[in-house]
Amino acid sequence: WAGGKRQLLPQLRRFYPSTFNRYIEPFFGSGAVFFDLHGAGRLRGHDVVLIDSNADLIGCHETVRDAPDEVARELDALALAHARDGQAHYYAVRDTQFNPLRDQRRRADGRIAYTPQLAAMLIYLNRTGFNGLFRVNARGAFNVPAGRYDRPNIADRGQLTRVTAALADPRVRLVWGSF
Repeated sequence: WAGGKRQLLPQLRRFYPSTFNRYIEPFFGSGAVFFDLHGAGRLRGHDVVLIDSNADLIGCHETVRDAPDEVARELDALALAHARDGQAHYYAVRDTQFNPLRDQRRRADGRIAYTPQLAAMLIYLNRTGFNGLFRVNARGAFNVPAGRYDRPNIADRGQLTRVTAALADPRVRLVWGSF
């Protein structure tokens, strides 16, 4: 499924069970369903396991959970630079910063040791790239072209705070791997 499930939430809500013991989301991605359930208070008191095979997504979510203030500072700087240079800045970040840094931080097992800077770059690229896609080429380099947004919401502190709070719940576990 290319892209998030946020636009499908009204249809998906019909299939949410009324009761459950544990919540497992095997294809976490952007977490639209998890954040919808969390925002509605439906996950209170439940163990939650969020799984994705995309090392970038899990690394980014872990970093937002663990270092939100640092990620926010990096996002502010990226938003400021984007306001000045738009698409030129997008391609500079993607090609000369993000891709080389994620290659350097990739471990032998495939995980990527995300930093606040790397997490902020992924969020920035997602918010300003074509249709919010995450795609890599055969060499593993992120290759989504720039999107055409007049005023992308890059540094949304309120959203970052809500995501951090949801992921920091001690009963929520992020897992990198295949379902």
